[in-house]
Amino acid sequence: MTEGATLKKMHEALHALQPVLERRRRKYRLRLVLGVTAIVLIITAWVVLTPYSRFDMPMVATISGALIPCVIYYHALSHFYRTRGKKIFLNEFSQAIAFTYKPDGLFNLSSVSAHKIIPPCNRESIEDGFEGDYNGVHIALQEVNLDDLERDPQNKNRTREMPVFNGVFVRLTLRKPFEGHTVIMPNNAMLTWFRTRFSEFQKVKLVAPKFERLYDVMGTDQVESRVIMNPAFIERFMQAGEILRARYMEVSFLANEILIAVARNRPLFEYDPLWQKVTTERLHKKAKDIETVMQLVDIL
Repeated sequence: MTEGATLKKMHEALHALQPVLERRRRKYRLRLVLGVTAIVLIITAWVVLTPYSRFDMPMVATISGALIPCVIYYHALSHFYRTRGKKIFLNEFSQAIAFTYKPDGLFNLSSVSAHKIIPPCNRESIEDGFEGDYNGVHIALQEVNLDDLERDPQNKNRTREMPVFNGVFVRLTLRKPFEGHTVIMPNNAMLTWFRTRFSEFQKVKLVAPKFERLYDVMGTDQVESRVIMNPAFIERFMQAGEILRARYMEVSFLANEILIAVARNRPLFEYDPLWQKVTTERLHKKAKDIETVMQLVDIL
C-alpha cells in the first residue's frame, strides 16, 4: 500500500469510527450516572433508617464512606471502558490500513537478540503489536517495557523493579540483505567501549559533529557502515527522532532487517478517559503513532 492510499484509508476509518466510539462512551457514562445514583440512594436510605442524631460522628462517617464505593465504581467502569474502547479502535483502525493488530505483541525479543541493541533485563512486557506492508517494506512494531529486578538495599528479602526501557520496537524486513552489521546507539563512552572491546565491532568515524554528540556508530564492515551513514541519511535520522518524540533511539542493520528501538516518555497508545468526548481530532491524535512509523520508513 502506498503512502497516499494508506493515509486516505486511515482518515476514512477514523471518521467512520468516531460516532461508534462516542455512542459507546455515552452508554458507559449512563451506567456511571445510574450506578452512582443507586449507591447514593442506598446510603441515603441507610442514614434515614438508622437512629442517628443530626451531628453524630457515625452518621458523618457513613455519609463520607459513600464516596468510597462511588470512586471505586468509577475507576472500575473507566478501566473497562478504556480497555474495550482501545481494542475496538485498534482492531478497526488496523483493518482499514490492511495491518494486523495483536494485543499481546508480534515477536519475542529473543528472535531479534542478534541485533545486540536489546538491554539485559529480568522482566519484559510486550503489547499492542501492529504488522503489515507499507511501500514494499514489511513493518512489525510493538510496545515494549523492560525492567530489571534488584535487591532492595533497605530490605534484602525484597526486590524492586528498575525500568530499563520503555518504548517501541520497530522491525523492518527488507528485500536486500546487508553484508555486515551496523549499529547506531546513544553516545555512551562506557557502553561503546564495552561493545567494541569484546566484540567484532569497530567504531565508525563520521564527519557529522552534531550527530556524533548524540550518537555513536559501530560496525563490522566499515565500508558498508559509511555507505549507510551518508550525510543525507544522518539528516533524516535526526528528523525521525524529532517526529517520534524519542528520548533516544538505537538502530541495528543486520541481514535483511532494520531493528529500531525508540525510547519514549509515554505509552504507544493511550485511550481517553470516560469523561473525554470522542472526536475525530482526538482519534487522529491516537493514530499519529502509526503514522509517524510510516513516516519513519519513508525517511529511512
